[in-house]
Amino acid sequence: MFATPSGQQLLEGTAGNDSLQGTAADEVIHGGSGRDTLAGGAGADVFRFSELTDSYRTDSASYADLITDFDASEDRIDLSGLGFSGLGNGYGGTLALQVNSAGTRTYLKSYEANAAGERFELSLDGDLSGLDESYLVFDERVVLAGGDGNDTLSGGSAAEELLGGAGNDSLSGGAGNDILDGGAGRDTLSGGSGSDIFRFGDALDSFRNYNSGANVTDSIADFTHGADLIDLSALGYTGLGDGYNGTLAIVLNDAGTKTYLKDRGGDAEGNRFEISLEGNHADQLDASDFIFATAAAATGIEVVGSTPAEEQPVV
Repeated sequence: MFATPSGQQLLEGTAGNDSLQGTAADEVIHGGSGRDTLAGGAGADVFRFSELTDSYRTDSASYADLITDFDASEDRIDLSGLGFSGLGNGYGGTLALQVNSAGTRTYLKSYEANAAGERFELSLDGDLSGLDESYLVFDERVVLAGGDGNDTLSGGSAAEELLGGAGNDSLSGGAGNDILDGGAGRDTLSGGSGSDIFRFGDALDSFRNYNSGANVTDSIADFTHGADLIDLSALGYTGLGDGYNGTLAIVLNDAGTKTYLKDRGGDAEGNRFEISLEGNHADQLDASDFIFATAAAATGIEVVGSTPAEEQPVV
């Protein structure tokens, strides 16, 4: 075990199939080549992968490492040496996040192989479907933050995190794989090119109240199915459905120009979480477009063609 420049201890494996067990300290754990089993123990640990062949599979065999105790509250997975740009569908330099049907194993996968037929794959014990790019180190992300006013934030070609804060903000990610979080207020979010994550950290970041007439619904201008993600993991929603019991309903307005994600229950004050997406996404949206609190297993997705009178969108 060695000390890293950041002061963390480095636990380094060999070329064999190693079993590395961390301690209560904050550690960097690097299994190296071989099919390794990695456990961080207590502390804030970083699981580092510096080569594709540290953890991979081919069409006929798996050499994927297994992380047995990833703690999303403090651990991180460092993939910055591999050239991946973020989460996505596993193509175009992205990694797909998948959970097996039993909910016992989570995978990070690339579907693009190198010349030797090897493609990166990593497995983690348990259902970690809530993982987003905040737990994964792809590169050094630039943070652009607004204040309490109505801010306009514009990203560039880098991978950026845009934080609107309070106010009615306009966030544009530009190129790169960005994270957009409008915060409170009625915000307009545009990811631009790349695989972007639209993140909502509080149910009052985007809501409607049909009793008071308040409309603080955020609008996503350019959601792309199969590339972008909507992160609702902090809100407790578990999937798509009828809008009750921890699910969100998909509602298309009569003109077919806006798609809404709606919580039909709401809180004690009548505030109902709601997001608006420009365009007709009713036939495209499914669980793969979201990061929910748990693995979404909803099989009956309700698409409402005609919005009830009391819920007619205010455009």
